[in-house]
Amino acid sequence: MRKKNKYIFQDKDFHSISINSAAFFVISYIVVYILSQLSTMATATIYDFKTRLLYYKIDFFVDRSNWGFESVKTIFSIGPIVNLVIGIVFLLIYLNVKESRGKLKMFFMWGYLNAFNLFLSAIILGSFNNKGFGNVLNWSYIMDTGRMMHVFIGGAALIACGFFSTRSIIISANTYFENLNLRTKRFFAFSHVLAGAIIGIFVITLAKIPNNSYNNYCDLIGLGLIIFIILPIILRCNSFPDISFEFDEDESPNRISIDKKYVIISIVVLLLFRFGLS
Repeated sequence: MRKKNKYIFQDKDFHSISINSAAFFVISYIVVYILSQLSTMATATIYDFKTRLLYYKIDFFVDRSNWGFESVKTIFSIGPIVNLVIGIVFLLIYLNVKESRGKLKMFFMWGYLNAFNLFLSAIILGSFNNKGFGNVLNWSYIMDTGRMMHVFIGGAALIACGFFSTRSIIISANTYFENLNLRTKRFFAFSHVLAGAIIGIFVITLAKIPNNSYNNYCDLIGLGLIIFIILPIILRCNSFPDISFEFDEDESPNRISIDKKYVIISIVVLLLFRFGLS
């Protein structure tokens, strides 16, 4: 076991951790988003519906008369369901790798948080509009009371996700630090979780904002709801005991710097997403 780290944090350390985190946020969001959209399109083929995937929505080339309760329920439910499944799978993977020193585990961390957020935000926003999962609620004749229950349960689930994720996320700070104490826990929570998410949301918004469609704005609002997962993590980050991580003799925490490899990958993925699906 090593002695406690006396490292003095600098602004560049905060920026480096934030940018690394934002890179994984962007990559994971796009991967999860596309997988859910592709599942919707694949389900639409069961009903011989033609579709086209854009970076902000799916176009359905279907006459209104061809829609029915079964097709609406199946097509517009599959995306959120796939998000839930992806979230569970990514969570299980992350729980098994959270104590590893590599940065790739951050992809699975943001992957399951983004997947759960996309699942729950689809339910919350669908209770207010007639888009996406809202079509299922409309065709199911869910009244206002039922919709408000969806909103309340969805919001509570977002907060619970952050509440129960706090410890496993803070422990992943062993990538950068030898110890978890009052100073490092707060530094990691604000740089990796809060700032990383804010930068990631800003970048994705810039990529999507050229389209002013109602669908696009709903997607961006749903993306922003991840703040209800993040806030409990920020508020609870110091509620756990201090930890000194154990490393092998030839190991040490990674030097705090911008990981150019993952930043470049995130830029390439973002450009392919924005211009390949435009």
